[in-house]
Amino acid sequence: MSSPSEPELSPKGPIVREPWWKNVGRQIGVWVGSIAAAFVLFMAIQWVRPDPAVHTAADGTAPDFALVATDGSTVHLSDLRGKKVILNFWATWCGPCRLEMPGLRSFARSHPDVVLLGIAVDSGTRAKLAKDKEVMDLPYPILVGDAATSKAYAVSSLPTTFVVDETGHITSAQVGPIFGWQLALATR
Repeated sequence: MSSPSEPELSPKGPIVREPWWKNVGRQIGVWVGSIAAAFVLFMAIQWVRPDPAVHTAADGTAPDFALVATDGSTVHLSDLRGKKVILNFWATWCGPCRLEMPGLRSFARSHPDVVLLGIAVDSGTRAKLAKDKEVMDLPYPILVGDAATSKAYAVSSLPTTFVVDETGHITSAQVGPIFGWQLALATR
């Protein structure tokens, strides 16, 4: 066996192997480049994806609803006029929904002036959602969604998020995961 400083011999000549640490920089560069390309692709898809076709009221405001929260109260969107409201349609079984939860959690805690409502679609009973809310450490109200509300907001995939301004008009909509920094920009 040859020593580490002597090259191995093969029928075509010496085989020179670089030390492992010389390839680390190249491997890191490939990983960083791949992650950057995936992020750019994700953002491009978000940019070209059309907003949902929401069925607004005659005055152009977001559709009103009356949904039961996990604490048993009933929440009416119309009661929240005068405040910015974020409506996040999600489901407990939805992987991308869970991906965005840390950002939503952080946003809710750092922006107490904005009302964030999680509207759970096809996710079980109020009691089950109350347990899920506790386990997931969600500091904002979770409402039990219904088919009529999902239809009124044209929710065809989850997660879907809407920003409603103080006058009740939808100012932003996003299909797919949304992150805290995007919410901060959308609620300025």
